[in-house]
Amino acid sequence: MSNWTKALLIFLSLFLTTFKIFSVPLSNEELLSRCYKDITGLYLAPFSAEFKKVRENNADPIEVCLDALESSFFKNNKLPKATDQVQKAILNKFSKFHNSWFSERSAFNVYFLEKRGTLDIFDINEASLFVTNSLFNDTPFSSILKGQASFQAIRSNGDPERGSYTNLPKSKYKIGSTVTKTDGPFADLKFAETGSLIGIRPAVPIMLQKYYSGAKEQAKPLAIKKSDGGGILGTNTYMIFNLQETNPAYISDGAVKMHRKFSRSIFSDFLCRELPVIRPSDASAFVRELSSVPFRKANACNQCHATMDRMAGSFRNLRARRSFNTAESPWVRVSSPFVHNSKEVSWSDEPQSGYHLTKPTGYLFYRSYNGDLVHKKMEDGLKSVGQALTETNDFYVCAAKRYYGLLTGIDVSLNDIKQIEEVQPLTPVEKFHRDLVIKLGHELKEDQSLKKLIFSIMKSPIYSESDYFNKIPKRRITNLRNELGLGNE
Repeated sequence: MSNWTKALLIFLSLFLTTFKIFSVPLSNEELLSRCYKDITGLYLAPFSAEFKKVRENNADPIEVCLDALESSFFKNNKLPKATDQVQKAILNKFSKFHNSWFSERSAFNVYFLEKRGTLDIFDINEASLFVTNSLFNDTPFSSILKGQASFQAIRSNGDPERGSYTNLPKSKYKIGSTVTKTDGPFADLKFAETGSLIGIRPAVPIMLQKYYSGAKEQAKPLAIKKSDGGGILGTNTYMIFNLQETNPAYISDGAVKMHRKFSRSIFSDFLCRELPVIRPSDASAFVRELSSVPFRKANACNQCHATMDRMAGSFRNLRARRSFNTAESPWVRVSSPFVHNSKEVSWSDEPQSGYHLTKPTGYLFYRSYNGDLVHKKMEDGLKSVGQALTETNDFYVCAAKRYYGLLTGIDVSLNDIKQIEEVQPLTPVEKFHRDLVIKLGHELKEDQSLKKLIFSIMKSPIYSESDYFNKIPKRRITNLRNELGLGNE
């Protein structure tokens, strides 16, 4: 082949790729560079040992890349080499990615004076630590929404002597299990660690010795740095960031006052959905024309309220509280449930006194990505909410969607397929990527491994194409669907 011919072929390849007329396969070296950048956020040096394996030993570039990922998986809850810059980069890359899953990660839902102490004690990324731990310790993905344990970050600077937000010493806090003086300090209080993330370990619960519930002081100790059930859902940070209000005077009444923000966040964070998630015909049964609550009279309003208010029945017992403080000690905002009775009260069309003290029963009510109506009763508060979510396909397909987007840049809609088609039918390419994400989600539900999910995406023919088959000739779609077991359109 002449030099002119080679030059022409290179030009055509660059032209077609640049203007996305169609995708072309990457070379082994290009594929290694892509993969390495995706898992580390770093560029691989041309003369690195990894490139040498691919060039001289004809090694599989994806296997070489994934070896680097596996080398960073935790041993004894920490990176194998905490000073290794590549391992730290990998952990940092995925930690930031998991942070992005959560719609509410700020303390702006907390009053300023309480925010100061709250951020000293709690890691703002507590929820994402569950997901990062699942990947780097290769634990079942469903575990992020189960149990009463929480996690805390192991960071390079360790437990600071002073709070990272207030710069106050621990002696100013009325928190801890071992009282050394009448007014503190408490020996086992630990601040949120600072520095770069190098590991994740189970959190050790500590006690809030005194706290305020509304205007009334409570002397009964309250455990914090643990979950009240449902894994992430019952952690202090997730509850505080997602309660409708953090004013202790705000309590659920079953009609007007409900923790709707909590419900919306759950659908966004764990199912990749925004309300409404039901069809108009699904909401009609909940219209109450004689109600004094305005939104109960309109079907359009009930398309959201029938989902979020009925789920919020599971959070009816939750209430914000704040720690006991003096003139020198900062407040810490926490949340814990009221002690409830066994009376079962469903979603009401009128406010009810004492609703917040009844059995925390709610419903998971939405249309799945395939159009099926999901309607599950949840009878044990946050624990039941977590269990119900992990039994759905949507929970796993949502995680697959996020990893697929991270590694390919392609976003797919997981909305009710009927409603998608009514607005604007999917193109064959869009349907192909959506169906592949759904298949990956089903595999995640079966094997429970985020590590295997990453491997599956990177080893697929999609990942080795220049534009991830963002544009595919029609005949190629049919072949790919058969190759990947997606069946006919």
